[in-house]
Amino acid sequence: MTAKLTLEPTLHVTDVDPTPIASLPYRTAMGQGRVDRVVLPLVRGQVMGLPAGVHGLVIASDLQGRTEDGQLLGIAVADWLVGLCEELGLAPDAVGVLLAGDLYTVPELDRRGGRGDVRGVWRAFADRFRWVAGVLGNHDDLGGQTLAEVSENGVSLLHATRVDLDGIGVAGVGGIIGDPAKPNRMDERAFLSAFEALWRAKASVLVSRESPAIPERGLIGNVALRGRVDRVGAGCRHRPLLICGHCHWPEPLTTLPSDVQVLNADGRVILLTM
Repeated sequence: MTAKLTLEPTLHVTDVDPTPIASLPYRTAMGQGRVDRVVLPLVRGQVMGLPAGVHGLVIASDLQGRTEDGQLLGIAVADWLVGLCEELGLAPDAVGVLLAGDLYTVPELDRRGGRGDVRGVWRAFADRFRWVAGVLGNHDDLGGQTLAEVSENGVSLLHATRVDLDGIGVAGVGGIIGDPAKPNRMDERAFLSAFEALWRAKASVLVSRESPAIPERGLIGNVALRGRVDRVGAGCRHRPLLICGHCHWPEPLTTLPSDVQVLNADGRVILLTM
């Protein structure tokens, strides 16, 4: 499935219905050895600005769980979505995928966290859909390979970089703010600097592992990132669609006073179509 380069569109989400249209059961670690059976919701929304040839976008993050047979949740999600797209009249090879990280869960489900190889999840999406792009989470690794080595044949793993897919400019900064001596972490200044540089690169979509805090709406996240979003948003006419994860919000879509749209995909799958 080869991405075609065209003019870069501006994406604008007009609506996301928080009521799931489907759900996928899985198992997740609850801590202290406890395992719970929960469901992953799929919600649907509308977006303006998709280029010709792209009929939809799948957006997901924090797919931290396993199926009953032990498969990583993200791999099962890729299979599940193919059938759902076809039921909705969408050809999978006309649908792009954006992931905001944390796709790994330890096989035993005996503890939260852990860190492991998520290449299989990225490959599963790339093999089934038009392309997949996004960032690594703080619990993800690539089995000893680099971002560049994994980024081929429909996979675009981003970190302080951007790529053009069908003319949609997708930029991303992965990992979280923290001790840079630990995997997939950046100090606050470096993270915010990379985030701002990507914003000013005028991509259509900016994928951030971290979510900005929106306390006035009771939405948790990173306070420093919110400050940077407000500052850059006030001084720059460009408004990328900001996709994030890491912190769960009750509803996925919010619009900031600066008119920046923020789409939080933590623990859910969002299907956007025209």
